Amino acid sequence: MMTNLNFSKPLQKVTITVLVENTAGRRGLLGEHGLAFWIEADGKPILEDTGETFWRDPAHQELDQLPDDQALFMTCPEGWVVVLGCAHSGVINTLDYIAQLTGTRQFYLVMGGMHLLFAPPERLRATVTALTKYNVQKIGANHYRVKIKNNIAKM
Repeated sequence: MMTNLNFSKPLQKVTITVLVENTAGRRGLLGEHGLAFWIEADGKPILEDTGETFWRDPAHQELDQLPDDQALFMTCPEGWVVVLGCAHSGVINTLDYIAQLTGTRQFYLVMGGMHLLFAPPERLRATVTALTKYNVQKIGANHYRVKIKNNIAKM
């Protein structure tokens, strides 16, 4: 089932729950490749799923052809919210493209896959510079993540 969402006006209530993440920080938890979020936007459900093989139907007959490099963005009273998939194209490229589409120069929240765990220092600096340029207020790094907050403090 597909839900038609109208994002032409700011959403009033958004809840984002992490369903799947590829790292597990505690004993007894298992990580799974990919990243998936359950999002409720003004009561309407959205599944942002960028993991392994997924199906469009319960009988597993119709394969989901969406690439794992996708991002969802929406506007809320606090500002623009970006939910990254795996961000294989890069956090900076994704934010630049969303800024181009929306005309925004700042984001309230950027969360999701950042693929920065093994990034060289120059890439981390460039990412922190972009997050600063876009005046990102909140960061939720998942999926091969690093402690972005610590890197911002060092710059």
